[in-house]
Amino acid sequence: MKISKGRRVLITLAATTLIFAGIVWSSKTEVLGGVVRVTEVRGQQIVVEDQSGTSQVLQLPIDMNKLITQDQEYVVHYNKKRWGEPELTNIEPHPSLDIES
Repeated sequence: MKISKGRRVLITLAATTLIFAGIVWSSKTEVLGGVVRVTEVRGQQIVVEDQSGTSQVLQLPIDMNKLITQDQEYVVHYNKKRWGEPELTNIEPHPSLDIES
């Protein structure tokens, strides 16, 4: 049985598409975290700065921007996908070392 040239091209295209989709699906997702200072709260995003001075924009998963205070330190965990913006998964106030009386 002989397969026509057009059908062969279609099969090759479908196989290539499936392989590409598999690579994208299994692309690396990093779970990152650390102590950061929130420098800006804007809608569904926050801008954070780590202790080395590097800034990063994080997407908020829900409308929690009213619970986050600018210029405060937090412990954050977020997912960073290869082709997506970092998304916040956990945020907690950083336990302050200064004890106020």
